[in-house]
Amino acid sequence: MRHIWKNIPAAIAIILLPLIVVSVHFTLDSAIQQTIEDEAEHKAIRWATHFAQKLPQIENLIETGTPTDQQSEVITSIVAIGDVFRFKLFRPDGTIVIVSDETNSSVSFHKVTKYNRKAISVFDNEQSLVFVKNGTNKKARPDVYAEAYVLAKDVDGRKIGVVEVYINQTYSAGLVQSTFSVIGYGLPLLCGFIYLFTSVAFLWRDVKIRRAEENVRLMSLTDELTGLNNRRAFYEKLEGKFPASGANRTGIIFFDADNFKLINDEYGHEGGDKFLIHISEKISDNLRESDMVARMGGDEFVVTIDCENADQLGEIAERMLSSIREPLDYKGNTIVGNMSAGCYFPDEGISLDDAMNSADLALYSAKSAGKDSAIIYTNSLRTEANAVREIESSVTNGLKDGNFSIEFQPLASATDRKTVGFEALLRLEDGKGGRIPPDVFIPVAERIGFIGELGEWVLQQAISVASAWPKTYILAVNLSPRQFEDGRLVETVSNALIAANFPASQLELEISESLLLNDSEHVLEQLEQLKRLGTSIAMDDFGTGYSSLSHLWKFGFNTLKIDQSFLLHEDSNSTKLYDVLKSIIDLGHKMGMTVTAEGVETDHLAEMLVELKCDQLQGYLLGRPMPVSDLAPFISKEVHGFVAEKLGTLNQGGSEKAV
Repeated sequence: MRHIWKNIPAAIAIILLPLIVVSVHFTLDSAIQQTIEDEAEHKAIRWATHFAQKLPQIENLIETGTPTDQQSEVITSIVAIGDVFRFKLFRPDGTIVIVSDETNSSVSFHKVTKYNRKAISVFDNEQSLVFVKNGTNKKARPDVYAEAYVLAKDVDGRKIGVVEVYINQTYSAGLVQSTFSVIGYGLPLLCGFIYLFTSVAFLWRDVKIRRAEENVRLMSLTDELTGLNNRRAFYEKLEGKFPASGANRTGIIFFDADNFKLINDEYGHEGGDKFLIHISEKISDNLRESDMVARMGGDEFVVTIDCENADQLGEIAERMLSSIREPLDYKGNTIVGNMSAGCYFPDEGISLDDAMNSADLALYSAKSAGKDSAIIYTNSLRTEANAVREIESSVTNGLKDGNFSIEFQPLASATDRKTVGFEALLRLEDGKGGRIPPDVFIPVAERIGFIGELGEWVLQQAISVASAWPKTYILAVNLSPRQFEDGRLVETVSNALIAANFPASQLELEISESLLLNDSEHVLEQLEQLKRLGTSIAMDDFGTGYSSLSHLWKFGFNTLKIDQSFLLHEDSNSTKLYDVLKSIIDLGHKMGMTVTAEGVETDHLAEMLVELKCDQLQGYLLGRPMPVSDLAPFISKEVHGFVAEKLGTLNQGGSEKAV
């Protein structure tokens, strides 16, 4: 009996040990299962958050089910991040939007009307669902994987759908199982300790993952080149400071490098990068701890400063510009650059977007005023900007609306004042019964990139009209320097000549000397091709800007046009005017050029120019610019025996083309 009682503990132990082992293993299996599920849920949530933030316009994709090319590229790039190997995206009603391919990480898209109840439950209850599955007998599945249904949220934290994320948990499951198996069978009593150890290991791994994610987040907020805040960080850090309120407000300074392309062209991209770093350092040197600077992209920087008024903000901007002007040593060369700045001290209640827009308007004004300066925003700048936008609209819609037209001003022989041709002059109606001056709308057309199309239209229309003129008449057409940039000018001129069957020898193309300053070889090649076509090339507005003998000599112009600004001083000093005009005319003749004087409005000037042997005259004395409809009677008075019927046809058809 005593033997029996003595063996009862052993028996109990024998009975209980399997139960303990089974219980431990059951507990371990449950713990392993829960650990894998928890980890899978964390991974899925992080992946879904990353997916929603990186995918542009995800709301449109959920609504339409059809991704853009940009969205497809983003999805393809992130479909296999970490342990994720597949995903499905559901709408709030449980219908599927997209399903990623299982084998090659490419994405296939489907329109499905079936409703997934798990997705609906997750969206409504905001509780994730995770299922750990055995994939050993399934095609294209890991040995252990999890299917996790988690919410998809936009950048503002609003739920927009549900993502079912397929996560490879083989490694995690193997790590847990290998850790617990030996101890589970050999030392059940230590299972709790081992479980704690394993949990700590997972926790440590999770901490490392979180640290890595934090590093990635910080990198996503930093400009790689300069180490400054980037655009995203700029807007995040300004949350709460707008709308503006209180006496001490956050002023904004918008900086943009002047002629940065020239620095890049001369010193290469490495030199350009060094200059951008130089800018960031000089700006940072002038900041307080409470201020902020960000590189918004390219050569644009934005500074925010807590200040009391606009004048204080402007003084700080000028100080920064002065520092930026300091020379930068680069590989034995000295880089000297400058910037323009737009300053805005916010009004009460102004939003950040409106504040940035106002600073940008001030920057634009600084650029327009000659660069290398700081302009403080005033309400008049917005009025001016609105006026500029109206002009831009008039320019871009001018051809479509029929508001562009061409007028023709006579060119006359100086000796007998007989017409030898006309200069085509572009006009623009403002749609309100008035006109926008050429010196206003031409720079706008150049700036917005419309001058190429507009210049081509002028050539076609003017040549078409001139094709009905006497063969002795020339047509002079002005060219913008921007028309030389894309290299299509020669083809454009040639096509217009061929279309109208117009002799190239009757066409004179006028250019200003500013064209020759930036890219002389590129321009010279096109000018030579135009001359080989048979056209004449005229130097327009000579005597203004950079008038250079080397340019006259190098480019071999056919005609020299004296700018009308010389003739405006007729009454102030006739002797000096006489001497200057004589020098220019003699110079032109010695270089084999025909000399034309612009702005001739009096007989006295005309007689003086005849005495100086000027070849051609142009101005109100010889004839004002006239529409196509007035050409026929004007030419009929000049040319005896000219066929009036041909000009009548021109009057009817040509005017329609020119308007």
